[in-house]
Amino acid sequence: MKFTDAIEQPLINFFVIVVAYLFCYGLTALIIFPAQSAVLGDMTLFASLCYLPHGIRILATMFVGWQAIPALMLGNFLSKLFFTDARIWDIPDILLLQSMLVSATCALVSFEVLKFLGRDLYWKAGSWANWKQVVLVGILASFLNSLGQILVFSQTPDAPGFSTAPVIFAIGDVIGLLVTLFGLMFCLRWIRLSKRNAGD
Repeated sequence: MKFTDAIEQPLINFFVIVVAYLFCYGLTALIIFPAQSAVLGDMTLFASLCYLPHGIRILATMFVGWQAIPALMLGNFLSKLFFTDARIWDIPDILLLQSMLVSATCALVSFEVLKFLGRDLYWKAGSWANWKQVVLVGILASFLNSLGQILVFSQTPDAPGFSTAPVIFAIGDVIGLLVTLFGLMFCLRWIRLSKRNAGD
């Protein structure tokens, strides 16, 4: 591998993860969550029932490991900047940073826990993890993220709802992961078919 390749590929990965996170967060914030609120009202005030960025957390970490963390944090920050109510910036900076760190690392911790238990689910060239195993990682990561967010925001009395929403968070994270996972599989299949047709 050339030295330039060793530099360029991580930068490409970083850019792709940030853009993918922004795109999925935007879809969730501008389309999925408003539609959900219109149908279910305040029942799911604090969580989306299809949280697509969780899928990006899992897939990005599966493909590039710890290198996904800076990109996930930047994607999270930019998503809050572009798509979140300005009142979120009333939360102390240290708590927002802690929240973004929990969000960015929950997938890595989950992969490492399962690896320690003998289930290495990181992507390897020429192999693809069973989608059910990827969902298992997503469930564990969602639980860790929900727990971490509760611990972070329990320090502020003006952030209600976190103590009562972990189940909704988990449901939204898993559904979001499934949608993202099958979307990726569809794209890969489409790319393979396009290459095959181009070769005919």
